Amino acid sequence: MRMPIRRHLVASAAAIAMLSWFPAAVLSVTPAAAQSQTVSVSAEFRTALEPYGSFRHVARWGDVWVPHGVSRDWRP
Repeated sequence: MRMPIRRHLVASAAAIAMLSWFPAAVLSVTPAAAQSQTVSVSAEFRTALEPYGSFRHVARWGDVWVPHGVSRDWRP
């Protein structure tokens, strides 16, 4: 059974009014903050990744793993 055009327009207008009233802040998403605590990487983990890259210390992030054979601007 098809909805009469008038009822369809009223329903559409009501939906638009509800969506425009709904606070946009509720729908906004904020990125997760980086961990502020120091996390150590186990020797076993380092050894497993050794053939594929190396760990470097970065002041902002601590020890980070950098893969071999990728361009400098590569991102995972």
